[in-house]
Amino acid sequence: MLRVIIFLMSLSFTNQAMSLYAWNSGSVTRTLVDGNNYGHCMAYIDSVSLVQANNCVLPGWVTFSCSGDFNKSSVGYKKFESAQLAFVTGKKVEFLTDDGRKHNSYCFVQRIDVHNE
Repeated sequence: MLRVIIFLMSLSFTNQAMSLYAWNSGSVTRTLVDGNNYGHCMAYIDSVSLVQANNCVLPGWVTFSCSGDFNKSSVGYKKFESAQLAFVTGKKVEFLTDDGRKHNSYCFVQRIDVHNE
């Protein structure tokens, strides 16, 4: 019984250090490029289905880490280009945020999908 209690207590401590992911959807209303901060590229997404399962403030700014800190720089720019595509065409996006990886306190987008609806 003591082993079970210790195991359960250890899980509660490790959960605090783990990243939490959340899917959201919305519209890209702004984009930002910065050579020094925010992972070098961001988008503002007006979320229509808010999932506050993590510490990401939505609707709001998210980073794609074009700086290469959380994915290859080229992958970050491709995600950012997808956000720009959604911005100029008015298409909705779905995106997966990771609150364990942030630039200047803004959550990292692990994945972004543009919908043709």
